[in-house]
Amino acid sequence: MQSNLVRLFGFHSILRRFVLFTLMLILPACTTANGSLSATWTIASSSDSSLCAKYGATSVALFVNDPSGNPFSRVTPACSAMSTGIPNAPAGTYTVTAQMLDAHGNTVSSAIGPLSVSVTSGATATQNIDFPATSFTNIPGAGTLTINWTIENSTSASECSKFNAFNNSIQLTDASGNAIGGAHVNACTVFNWVMPNLAPGTYSVTSTLIGANGQAVSTAAGPNSVSITANTTTTSVIDFPLSAFLGANSTTGMLQVDWTIASGPASAQCNTYGAVNIAINLLDSSGNLYGSTTSAACSAQTTSVSNLAPGNYTVNAKLVDANGQAVSSTASASAVTITAGAKKEQAFDFPASSFTGSTGTTGTLEVDWTLAATTNASLCTAHNAVNIAVQVYDSSSSPYGAIHTASCSAFMILIASLPPGMYSVDGQMLDVNGQPATTKIPPQPVTIVAGTTTPEQFDFPATSFSN
Repeated sequence: MQSNLVRLFGFHSILRRFVLFTLMLILPACTTANGSLSATWTIASSSDSSLCAKYGATSVALFVNDPSGNPFSRVTPACSAMSTGIPNAPAGTYTVTAQMLDAHGNTVSSAIGPLSVSVTSGATATQNIDFPATSFTNIPGAGTLTINWTIENSTSASECSKFNAFNNSIQLTDASGNAIGGAHVNACTVFNWVMPNLAPGTYSVTSTLIGANGQAVSTAAGPNSVSITANTTTTSVIDFPLSAFLGANSTTGMLQVDWTIASGPASAQCNTYGAVNIAINLLDSSGNLYGSTTSAACSAQTTSVSNLAPGNYTVNAKLVDANGQAVSSTASASAVTITAGAKKEQAFDFPASSFTGSTGTTGTLEVDWTLAATTNASLCTAHNAVNIAVQVYDSSSSPYGAIHTASCSAFMILIASLPPGMYSVDGQMLDVNGQPATTKIPPQPVTIVAGTTTPEQFDFPATSFSN
């Protein structure tokens, strides 16, 4: 009997060790099934915790939703911590939204997000949330900076077109040379930018005009020193003279081309003749093509060609439709002389007799848009919306032509030379990097009639913006 009990207890001991060994193998696999999320935050792209007090922020409200969109975690760490951890998150894609709070739990910033972050098993995913200075409201003792700019002392939109300037990129730095956030990009034609919630002190402003491709078309203006005073607005004016577009190398020159239609403003006649762009070519003294074709919108009425070697050129120009097909005969001017460090102007007129096609055989689509039911250009900046992208589709829902873009603040774009018929058109706001700044408005049906302009209205409500 005793021998049987010993054997029984021995069996139980062996069984117990086997179970413990099995659990040791299983438990690590269970504990590594989850990952974790590390949330960090910056203010105006800086991790300086003293900025929390500057903007009256005591804590950060973090809202994390799971892959199904359900609340997963709600935490309010101290702002000055600049980071927090959220453990035991099952693998998947989460969204994070954050907002700064004061000591009483009142919001002192707009909400940032939702931002997507993917968590994998056994790893920590890090998501940074930046609160730009513009996201804070009613900061006591702060000042405001207004930047106005001109081109050749003018605020005419044609000046932007002339120099192929699409946007103005503005960089603000503090007295120590540290950048206040990233470059602030605004449509050239706005000629104004406002930066609120700046701490009193001395700052430097540098401004550069850039083309539609994001490349500089002017030299940088500045840095200009500005002093910010508490509870006041400081205004700084920046002018881009001709020399800013000639570049630092004065060994080259510039050609400015202006055009009219039937001796009148081209902008009023482009649609009539189905002219979308102008194509300009330069030939050198040997008759060879110099550089590539310069293209500009017909309605711009002026453009420029920079970095031309001094010498004599022949210049020709023709108006083309949306597909690049000529709608006019070619106008030509010989013996255009380019001088180093100077600008030469050349004007062309396209009389009615120069147009090759009959008028009234195509129609035009006019797309207008509003932001939150308004045409307030400041909302473009507030939501990082730089351009609108518009795509036209034919009756088979296939893209018709290329995507058309325009500055967010233009609030209107014309798409000409459309054959009569049924189409649809969609639209979406893009940021400076060409990434979506809003949800896309799905294709809307439009009917194009020959010889007429068909309007289509888009509105981007506040809920459509990604920030």
